Order: sequence, then C-alpha cells, then structure tokens
Amino acid sequence: MRSRYEGIKGKEAGKAHKMEKMLEREHVSNNAFVKKHQNMMESKAGHHPELEEKYMQFDACMTNTGEKAQSFARELTAGIDREAFPVK
Repeated sequence: MRSRYEGIKGKEAGKAHKMEKMLEREHVSNNAFVKKHQNMMESKAGHHPELEEKYMQFDACMTNTGEKAQSFARELTAGIDREAFPVK
C-alpha cells in the first residue's frame, strides 16, 4: 500500500513522515485507553437489570409528590433565623 507522503520530496517528506508517525502513536495510545476501559466494563455488560415490580409499571417514576424534597428542606432550614431569611 502506498503512503500518501511518497510523492513529497526533500525536507517536507521527513516532516510528513514524522507527523504521520506521531499521529499513529497518538491513535494507538487512544485506542489502548479505550480498549482498557471497555475490558473493565465487559463484566457488567449483558446483564438484565433486577428491578422491583413497581418500577416495571409504565408510569412508576413519572409522579413526584416532592415529599422527600420537602422533608430535606425542613431539615436544612431548621435552625435559621426566619426574620432575617424568610423561607417558606
């Protein structure tokens, strides 16, 4: 297979070959990084999620009453001065 730099003459050919080698090393490095992380995640792939039956309903998580957020807000604002910082 011919290189795309074979037609270049002189100093430019050397620069082009150095650039090609540098880009190839960078590509190999990036590819090795991706493959490493893919192999780390391989054990987690292909497993079905084990969810409770209530989460298998279509509208299970589409309703939010805000009870958790309200209780957290009450705990968070329990000790502040209500006159200085009027919070509902």
